[in-house]
Amino acid sequence: MHSSVGAPRAKEMGAMAPRVPWPLPGQRSRTMPTDAPATLRRMAGEQTPPRRRDRTHRIAAIAAEAIQGFFADRCPQHAAAIAFRALFSLFPLAIVLVSAFGIVLRDDGIRRDVVDWIVERLPVDDRGANDVERALDALTTPASAAAVATLIVFAWTASGMMGALRLALDAALGTRSRPAARGKVVDLTLVGGTGALVLLAFASNLVLRLLGGLWESPFLDGVTRLGIAFASVAVAAVLVLRYVPATRLVLAHAIPGATVTAVLAIAVSYALDAFFALSTEWSVLYGSVASVAAFLYSIYLYAASMLFGAEISSALARPPSAVPAPPVSRQLRDALVGLFRHVDEHRP
Repeated sequence: MHSSVGAPRAKEMGAMAPRVPWPLPGQRSRTMPTDAPATLRRMAGEQTPPRRRDRTHRIAAIAAEAIQGFFADRCPQHAAAIAFRALFSLFPLAIVLVSAFGIVLRDDGIRRDVVDWIVERLPVDDRGANDVERALDALTTPASAAAVATLIVFAWTASGMMGALRLALDAALGTRSRPAARGKVVDLTLVGGTGALVLLAFASNLVLRLLGGLWESPFLDGVTRLGIAFASVAVAAVLVLRYVPATRLVLAHAIPGATVTAVLAIAVSYALDAFFALSTEWSVLYGSVASVAAFLYSIYLYAASMLFGAEISSALARPPSAVPAPPVSRQLRDALVGLFRHVDEHRP
């Protein structure tokens, strides 16, 4: 009798018991309510969506690989080499560009504006700028075979900076460099590409002046300048990452690296402006030497930004490892620890 009474009672209690929409701890279920408390979701065994978790781990792995590769590939030394070669290639490059503009630009007024714009950005003071401008006017008239030969020598000298950049990008991407003759052809092509970039920068400067006169808001003017500068640097970085190294990167890998390069370059530009504004007395004490030092330091930081962007593209180009990625915090910690000592990647 006890069993006959207990069975209906148990059945009735089972019918009255609320149905739990998720299983016991350790079990997986797709019926877990999205508004359930986080504690209950963890008890039910649900975690962060796999796609979001994998994306976060992938980004952390790319950042860690880029930081480690930046130092393992000796990118700081390559950036210093680029800055050093840029110092000796700058004036030959200016002569070649001004000579080319004298041939291409038929309008004397526009040519004079472009020459003045180039001279203003050379690491010399006002007196030195006047001397350089007079020397450029005297040297940039290719009216004889000797003048043409001189320009060829200057173009060869100016290509030294391009060669340093090309070798640095090959090292960052972990690819074998081109043979010497083919590499020099690429370097000379980059000299011509620099002229196109100078004209683009000059045109951007004119556009900014025009927009600055139309807009009275300093905020809109600043946003416009920042947007044009960012777009110009990003496009130039994409072209460099795609066509300068021996390995042709796809756009899906080159664009993120170029974006990182543009962000770092803009940040470096603002930081240098603030730093040099606080150290104006250096130019009074040291004259043109301070300008040369500022030029070298600026080129070094810009080159380092370019190489770090190349490391980002290199990390993206490598296929993800089949081994499950460690937590994001551990990846970033290992990247920082790896700056001081070797980290065992196969430790548990």
